Amino acid sequence: MDWSKYPIPAMRLETRFGDRIVPAFESRPANIWDMVAEAAARNPDGEALVCGDERMTWREVAQKSAQVAAGFKEMGLKPG
Repeated sequence: MDWSKYPIPAMRLETRFGDRIVPAFESRPANIWDMVAEAAARNPDGEALVCGDERMTWREVAQKSAQVAAGFKEMGLKPG
């Protein structure tokens, strides 16, 4: 695929991993859940994960992720 026709999103330098300065996209999801939720909202029936013969849509990934999060909450796990 010829990626030269696609613009590179705006980036900035951020300090990560102690004192390491790395380039990062200015506009990006805050966390993995935000990324999954955004993808599910944009393309719910699009293929998200493939492992051998198993395939999951973004809607299914969001549903399974919510179930896992609910299970963690039920066990008493809290953010932080």
